[in-house]
Amino acid sequence: MKPHRSLLTRRAAAFGACIVVVVTACNDGNGDITASPPEATPTADSQEPPVSTSAGTIEPPTPTTTLHTDPAPDSAPQGAGCLVGEWTISGTELSTYYDAVAEIAGFQMMDVTGEIRLSFTESTYQYTQDFALSFQVGGGNESVLTSGADTGSWVTDGEMLTSSNVRQSRLASVSEDGTPVDDPGDLLVGVFPQDPIDQMPYSCDGPTVGLPLGEFKTDHLTVQLTPAP
Repeated sequence: MKPHRSLLTRRAAAFGACIVVVVTACNDGNGDITASPPEATPTADSQEPPVSTSAGTIEPPTPTTTLHTDPAPDSAPQGAGCLVGEWTISGTELSTYYDAVAEIAGFQMMDVTGEIRLSFTESTYQYTQDFALSFQVGGGNESVLTSGADTGSWVTDGEMLTSSNVRQSRLASVSEDGTPVDDPGDLLVGVFPQDPIDQMPYSCDGPTVGLPLGEFKTDHLTVQLTPAP
């Protein structure tokens, strides 16, 4: 009877061992245990293996990363760069300006027609006058017709424009009570300032510039620049 109990014990032990390994191995029928390899867990960096076909080996696509960046802000003009372009000072602005000039110079303003044109590149300018004005002074009626242009170079000095290499070609013809005046003397002093761009205040808010009041440019009247048509 002992052999019988020994066989039963061995079979029970073998059955228990099979239960223990059933999750990771199986019996191949010949008493040998074959372990199954663990399944691979995909990761974010895993890549499919190459595929071989009759046409050759096809490589899997390489993962790419797309970066999202905010667009760069629009660049804004620096300093007096906002003045670069073609501008006009209208007859309305000139009328306001010469009203102030008349008060300082002591004459009575009557009328202004025409405009001033300003052209700025990054380093040069052209100041073109094309207007007529009439006023009364000392009992006479004066008429002034302007033409010509000044050209030169400009830079900024704080909130002022400074001119250099100036070529002045502005002209003014004067008549009194309909008669041409060959030598107006100091009649035009302070009315047509020399080199108006020099020490001219400016602002990009508009933009605006200041036309000098008086002979010594100690005061200015701010006028609006309008884009030239």
